[in-house]
Amino acid sequence: MPRKLHPGDIIYAQDILYRHYGIYEGDGKVIDFSSSKGHETDAADACIREKSLSAFAKGRECGVDDSVEQKFSPAETVRRARSQLGKKKGEYNLATNNCEHFARECKSGKSESKQVQKVVAGVAVAASVVVATTVAIMLGKKKGEKPET
Repeated sequence: MPRKLHPGDIIYAQDILYRHYGIYEGDGKVIDFSSSKGHETDAADACIREKSLSAFAKGRECGVDDSVEQKFSPAETVRRARSQLGKKKGEYNLATNNCEHFARECKSGKSESKQVQKVVAGVAVAASVVVATTVAIMLGKKKGEKPET
């Protein structure tokens, strides 16, 4: 951990391809939106759960996300997270309703995922490059073609 954890912090466990998010409750406890099957992205029984910090981290490097706009006090952030314990919070969906959406909503009132936004932006840039390259190739072919006689 880069700094001491405080109740109400949004914390994450860094996986290879993504970050798993939760709200630090204090006393070594975290509230997150996850499955009981051991993998955060298994939507089958995902709900809001309380677990130990070590169970949340699962040996992964953890950090604090200080980039979130804080609308609620730390105590209110924890209260909002605790009020959801055991609830499904809708159907778990990596793109529209995941652990980061839950954590950010508890602290800022905004259900959003910066990870998803970065992926969408990356896909949009890649698609733009493909379209621009295709158009350039097509225009180049047209210029190089001999007129029909």
